Amino acid sequence: MRMDLQAATKAMRCLCFRARSDSADHPIASVAPAPLKDSTNAEYDDPRIPLTKKQKFILTKNWKGIARDVTETGANMFVKMLSENTDYYQMFAFRGVARGTKEEQLGDEKLRSHGETVMKLIGDIICNIEDGDKFFSSIEQSGRNHAYKKHFQPEMFWKMEQPFLFAVKLTLGERYTDNMDHIYKVVIHLM
Repeated sequence: MRMDLQAATKAMRCLCFRARSDSADHPIASVAPAPLKDSTNAEYDDPRIPLTKKQKFILTKNWKGIARDVTETGANMFVKMLSENTDYYQMFAFRGVARGTKEEQLGDEKLRSHGETVMKLIGDIICNIEDGDKFFSSIEQSGRNHAYKKHFQPEMFWKMEQPFLFAVKLTLGERYTDNMDHIYKVVIHLM
């Protein structure tokens, strides 16, 4: 059973947006990192999710470290993303902290609350990774919810990739191994 990245990509298209971004920054061919060399194709139980059963298990166990500090992780993710995309502040109720220091932003209750909500949503999606249909249904529901937000563009989801990885790495510290980096990159690309 060979991983067919194009078939997996088609299966991941969000129905509410009708397509994934084909921009030069994020071509469809780079939707997910290649499987690790020590993984055999027989270990994949869902061709849409290029993770082995063991990697899925490790991910759900590792996520518990994030879940214990979900508010701080979410705040770090949003502060990082907004520092790189300052024009996005207009979309959020916490737009007033745009000119504040990093510490002021990290302490803003509205930003922290939104970060917590987003990280809990990601956690719920990750908890469904064993069931591909539920996993992708949760992602599509999130996409539909965002589709009607003022100023929102689907490409904005891509802007969360590096801030997400940054925040997860910051929270997990030494528990963020090369294997976890690979797993989280696959997951965030699927989202």
